[in-house]
Amino acid sequence: MTSKPETTGKKAAQSLQDSFFEKLINDRAPLSCFLVNGVRLSGTLQAVDQYTILITNPRGGSAPQLVNKSAISTVYPGGRN
Repeated sequence: MTSKPETTGKKAAQSLQDSFFEKLINDRAPLSCFLVNGVRLSGTLQAVDQYTILITNPRGGSAPQLVNKSAISTVYPGGRN
């Protein structure tokens, strides 16, 4: 009997996060992002690394925003741009 190697909780969460962000980048889907202090950011996701995400406004109305992942409360696709 073979069993799958168990994924640790942190690895599983990182994998889920990576696939979610990768889909947003590839689809160029608009998103809304709430920060822990209540500020709402909207735009499209351009890049992601271990600690940050880069959000840009497709209309060019504001400068790109580099956001620390630790400051993010909620991210959801379909934000208004």
